Amino acid sequence: MRQLDMDLPTIARILDGEHDRLAALRDHRERLLAQREHLDVLVRTVARTISDLEGTQAMPDHELFDAWPASARGR
Repeated sequence: MRQLDMDLPTIARILDGEHDRLAALRDHRERLLAQREHLDVLVRTVARTISDLEGTQAMPDHELFDAWPASARGR
């Protein structure tokens, strides 16, 4: 379960029979999907930055921070 990046308190509750395994896995899947979405944004930002640095496609400065949460960008 740790390989699935499940937190230790949740694992303990599952092992103690206090937590529904199916519900825990569904919650975990949602967290993983959110992480994947964030990683997709990071990958796109890095790819656009590479293109900009290679001179093949200009990247507006504001796009450099697309992968950052709005709160970290001062919005």
